[in-house]
Amino acid sequence: MTVSLTFDFRAAAVETLSTALDFASNPDITTQILQEGTASLGVLNASSTPAVSRVWSDSVGLTAGALTLNLAALSRGAELAALDLTGLKVQFIKIFSKSANTSSITMSTGASNGYAINLATRVLEISPGECMMFKRNESLPDVASGARTIDFASSDVDAIFDIMIVAG
Repeated sequence: MTVSLTFDFRAAAVETLSTALDFASNPDITTQILQEGTASLGVLNASSTPAVSRVWSDSVGLTAGALTLNLAALSRGAELAALDLTGLKVQFIKIFSKSANTSSITMSTGASNGYAINLATRVLEISPGECMMFKRNESLPDVASGARTIDFASSDVDAIFDIMIVAG
């Protein structure tokens, strides 16, 4: 199996200001700001730095407003064995909270055998319809017996989100 991830974090914003310049035939001024750089887009694969070798994605639903995701046992349905990321670092994660959700979803280090996906004490909140992507550069710990769970919670007891995790 080979894994290749193409990512693009570039953003462009266009602002058009109407001005009242007496001598202008077209009084609108358009300014475009483009943020990009070599770290904003690229490809991760077996020979990149960081290297990646496993990918997992799913549409996940909370049960009673909670879910603990175990990175050592990621379900891939009845046809395939669970994916075990033990010994690998998460290098990329993307989460999309479905717009039909009625409340935000929080993501935090698991309470038991927690994996510090967003630093040990930080909680990230993803509102309905929002998407968050993180590309890491070997900065997270290896998935291990004492570092393997990520907790998700919401007051929307059956909130749904799409998630992709790439590790190597």
